[in-house]
Amino acid sequence: MIHGHKAALWRKEYEQRLARLRADYKAEQESRARLEEDITAMRNSYDVKLSTLEQNLRKET
Repeated sequence: MIHGHKAALWRKEYEQRLARLRADYKAEQESRARLEEDITAMRNSYDVKLSTLEQNLRKET
C-alpha cells in the first residue's frame, strides 16, 4: 500500500507542477500580447506625429 500512496503523492506533485507551468506560460503569453499591443500603439503614435510634423514643415516652405 505504501507504493500506491507514494505514486499518488508523486502524481499530485506532478499535476501541481504542470498546473503551475501552464499558468506561468499563460501569463507570459498574455504579457507578450500586451507588449505587442503597446508597441503597435507606440508605432502608430510615432507615425501620426511624424506625419503631422511633415505636414507642418511643408506648410512653412
